[in-house]
Amino acid sequence: MKGLSLAVTMTLLAAVPAIAQENAPIQPNNWVPVSDSILFGLGRLENGDRFIEKDSLEYYYDVWPFSAQVGNQIDIIVESEDFDSMVALFSLTEDGTVFEAVNNNINSETTDSLISVDVMRDSEFIVVVVPVEAEEQ
Repeated sequence: MKGLSLAVTMTLLAAVPAIAQENAPIQPNNWVPVSDSILFGLGRLENGDRFIEKDSLEYYYDVWPFSAQVGNQIDIIVESEDFDSMVALFSLTEDGTVFEAVNNNINSETTDSLISVDVMRDSEFIVVVVPVEAEEQ
């Protein structure tokens, strides 16, 4: 299977409301403050992590929660030497989980991912990182 199919992407998006309701192992303390406005996180996808199953393949993923306020800009960069990443951003509102953005590759020269959005309302957010190919775990 080459590349993340639309079906896997839609499965990931459909799973997010359930992901948002689970608390463990979401650990906000995985973020390390670099400055007042920059958080740094170091993660690893491995057996035992949460996963989405699609077509008998397991796509492991990590979830990173944080808060942001109106006027903030969110820039999320996912870099990996081990796998081609996809990153998705969701906000958690009173009405439920809202899809904000998704990215697979910054450009044609890299497999790293980038999301950049302006925050339009105070909210809790979650970042979901998943490999594009299940075999790459």
